Amino acid sequence: MDYKQLNMPAMKIVGVGVDTNVENSAKDCYPAWLTFMALEKTVPNALFNKKLYGVSVHYNVQACTFHYVAGIEVRDFAKTLPAGLEKLELPPAHYLVFTHKGKLDKLGQTYGKIMEEIAKTGKTQGDFWVEYYDERWKNNSDDSEFDIWVPVV
Repeated sequence: MDYKQLNMPAMKIVGVGVDTNVENSAKDCYPAWLTFMALEKTVPNALFNKKLYGVSVHYNVQACTFHYVAGIEVRDFAKTLPAGLEKLELPPAHYLVFTHKGKLDKLGQTYGKIMEEIAKTGKTQGDFWVEYYDERWKNNSDDSEFDIWVPVV
């Protein structure tokens, strides 16, 4: 699987979070996106640039659980957020960038290939992953694309 490399500064994300696991992530994360989309216009200081982020953090290797935040980048965190929203700050990072193509039902296969590629590089992955959705995302159609950023050292 091909990948690019990308250096990014720290990012601030505000969105809707859900605790999930590898087995149930598809059914758990979709409602988080629906809730976020209903609240998106209420996010203070949002960069409304048609770029959205799905961030996986707090991965527990033993239980295969993680926290997922569906959200948008903000210039700065507001002192208070509307109910249902949470904030997440990502550190500056060097990413390997992989592209998922097609519908979400093949996402598990993409993640498996990503894990294989990371192992080949000899690099250590960070403790979060970022899904980056831009104009290439076409609502889960066959010609949809989005990037998966994996921080590495």
